[in-house]
Amino acid sequence: MFFNTDTVEVGNFTIGFDAGRTPTNSGFFVESTVGVAAILFDVAPTLLDPTATDLTIAADLLVSPEFAGFLGLDLTGADVGDALVEGIAQADAQVPVPTTLALFALGLIGMGYQQRRAQRSA
Repeated sequence: MFFNTDTVEVGNFTIGFDAGRTPTNSGFFVESTVGVAAILFDVAPTLLDPTATDLTIAADLLVSPEFAGFLGLDLTGADVGDALVEGIAQADAQVPVPTTLALFALGLIGMGYQQRRAQRSA
């Protein structure tokens, strides 16, 4: 994303955690790793609703002290937007563990066979 007539770039956002962050004390933050590589927003959760099959998180995005310093304005803690994350588990999602283990075992057998063959010819 670009701001200020395409002079400020932010992007490739990540979410991190630092227990000492203020003013929200939730510890979660949103960071840009492209252009302005800095923490942009602190995350202030307004709803946290986990169940056995899904998770809903709603939060306010607050201007971080780092981003406010970059902007040159005292906007620290200003609510600039909302975030919503909804995760739903798939009931039919299955990890193909037997297939993976079989391929791994075949690989080990093949490596053992080659090593034994090399020892015989030496």
